[in-house]
Amino acid sequence: MTTKYHQYRAFLTWVRAMRDEGIELELVMAFVEEFPTFHDETEDDAMVREFEKIKLYGEKGHVASIEEGIEYLLRNK
Repeated sequence: MTTKYHQYRAFLTWVRAMRDEGIELELVMAFVEEFPTFHDETEDDAMVREFEKIKLYGEKGHVASIEEGIEYLLRNK
């Protein structure tokens, strides 16, 4: 389980790993209701920071692209 702002990067990392290994599994996401209190930032700030990390990790080839993530979700509707 992960926080909702971190789910995007976790999901894209998962999609990349499954694609690289040629594995077809279905990921089921469950949302955390509360923003963790161990952060000194707002949830909106955390979301902005997370999308910056997605861009950085994408440039390194560590996560699937947002388009690949959307394709995965549409394929598994």
